[in-house]
Amino acid sequence: TMLELMKAFRSNKTKKSGLKKINGLVFSDKNKLVITKPRELIMPLDKIPIIDRSFFSKRFKNKCILETRNAVRMANILTSRGCPYHCRFCSTSLFWKKYRMHSVKRVADEIEYLYRNYKVEFISIWDDLFLVNKERLKELANDLKKRGVLEKIKFNAMARANLVDDELCRIANELGVILFNF
Repeated sequence: TMLELMKAFRSNKTKKSGLKKINGLVFSDKNKLVITKPRELIMPLDKIPIIDRSFFSKRFKNKCILETRNAVRMANILTSRGCPYHCRFCSTSLFWKKYRMHSVKRVADEIEYLYRNYKVEFISIWDDLFLVNKERLKELANDLKKRGVLEKIKFNAMARANLVDDELCRIANELGVILFNF
């Protein structure tokens, strides 16, 4: 949606009639709400390239104080979209429609990229529920270990209280998760 919208702005086709052809938009036309067709979900998620952070402000490379209480270089990533649960109080299911995950390799590629290129020491994982799949977490820890990145980066991530047990805590600790958010 954003790409099509930017192309429309560049070609000066942002009149209401042009916007109506772009899926995934909501806008006002003569005081009436216009909702275009929903955008198709990106499948598989690995089609989304790793963000090119080279154009980010130089401040991106600076250290800041976060959950670690130490000055660290940090970054944020998304390794999935949505949540397998459909809690009544949460908008995640409505927003993302379906739970989808990047492959373990893709996640490890991005973590390694951040570590090697930007010396990132702390990653905030913005998934709605990162700590949902123990096997995926184990695979990720193994992949990062093979790459020599495990233990070099710490993480925070979202958890769900009913999923937290001794095994999940052990796996998360091995991965470098130092803070769960619920």
